[in-house]
Amino acid sequence: MEETKYHCEQEGCGKSFETPAQLRGHKMSHSTKPSARTAERKKRIPLGTPVRQLSLPNKPKGKQVRWINDNWARHPDRIQQALQADYEFIDATGQVVGDGDDGNQNLGSRLSRPVGTNPDGSPITAYVMAIDKELFDEDQKIKLVEVDKIDAAIKGGKHKNALGDHGYIPNEGRGISFQVET
Repeated sequence: MEETKYHCEQEGCGKSFETPAQLRGHKMSHSTKPSARTAERKKRIPLGTPVRQLSLPNKPKGKQVRWINDNWARHPDRIQQALQADYEFIDATGQVVGDGDDGNQNLGSRLSRPVGTNPDGSPITAYVMAIDKELFDEDQKIKLVEVDKIDAAIKGGKHKNALGDHGYIPNEGRGISFQVET
């Protein structure tokens, strides 16, 4: 009596198996495409996993992105200052609001998060804004000029900090020791 063989019909394969289960298992090895469900599923983040609350998965290319607070009692006009400095609002896809093919000018598409409350209880909202990387780099160079002036004053012993101490004393190549008056 001859045994029944189960053959793989996949083009170029033709392997034979003794049981239907073996054939099914073999056919699974031919499956190179993910299932439709796997392909459609978004990236899964397990519950309880630490995540950055203000992270951005979709950042626009060639832009520097930052979260800027609105309605903050300390700096109530911060958003207006950012707009004047050429920052633009970003939507959830990482696209600048108003730059899409559809010309979307809906300010409701701006990506935002509640980030706190003012002393009076009013909410503070942070919005994602972006600026061209070249402009951002220029702004950083301007800021560094002031930082370098303060560093030079500290090293020269001419900078008075909030505690009233002056400068620093070099410690013969072993680092820096600060002069503290008692």
